[in-house]
Amino acid sequence: MYNTMSIISDEKIPLDERISRCEKLGDGLSALRDETGEILPAIMAWMTYSHLNLRLTKIGADKDIIVRLTNKELDAAKAFDKLNGESDKHVGDTKLAEKTLNHYKTAEHPEYAKLKQDDEYLKLLNIQE
Repeated sequence: MYNTMSIISDEKIPLDERISRCEKLGDGLSALRDETGEILPAIMAWMTYSHLNLRLTKIGADKDIIVRLTNKELDAAKAFDKLNGESDKHVGDTKLAEKTLNHYKTAEHPEYAKLKQDDEYLKLLNIQE
């Protein structure tokens, strides 16, 4: 069974198909999280978007894709924080959204530096605060 790492790394598959397949996994996990209210699909959705976003940013993927995935990643982190905060059995930190947002604001990789010059990307980071 493929996971996001093996899918996104498989250069035999066209990049747009790899992105689509991984994003569908994240979307499905987000839908499952919303349907069940369970923490496991919440953190798995965040991990899926986070990994995909990281890999695509570092290869200089299209800005519109990065903005879309960053938005989904931040939304998934917020959903996890909400569910985790409501649970009597906390799973790790309840500030995943804050830490994720801070990562994008402070990341020094050259591709992140390029993104921070884009108004749409900066707007997304400021909206998420």
